[in-house]
Amino acid sequence: NFFEYAFAINPRSGNIEVTMPQISIELGGSGSDHIAITFSRPITRWAELNYVVESSTTLLPGSWITVNTPHAIISTLSGVQSVRVVDPAPMSLRKYYRVSVTGR
Repeated sequence: NFFEYAFAINPRSGNIEVTMPQISIELGGSGSDHIAITFSRPITRWAELNYVVESSTTLLPGSWITVNTPHAIISTLSGVQSVRVVDPAPMSLRKYYRVSVTGR
């Protein structure tokens, strides 16, 4: 399916946790911690797919805002890039994230 195709998930492995987008906390000290989202994308599909990290405080349609931060490639292994995006906004108690993938 498209989800497996976009995130380099082997549909026969049964273990999607390995390549699912992950959320972590970037510690900045003195209350300036930020959320980081890390996901995998196949190099061969970069030209045909557009990956956008979005956040929302309500999950309501129309409430999703693009996290305007450059995608940092943190590693490349066997044709798959591990990409990290850090939300520049300070952490809040209720904020939701998603990685939206569309065709170009």
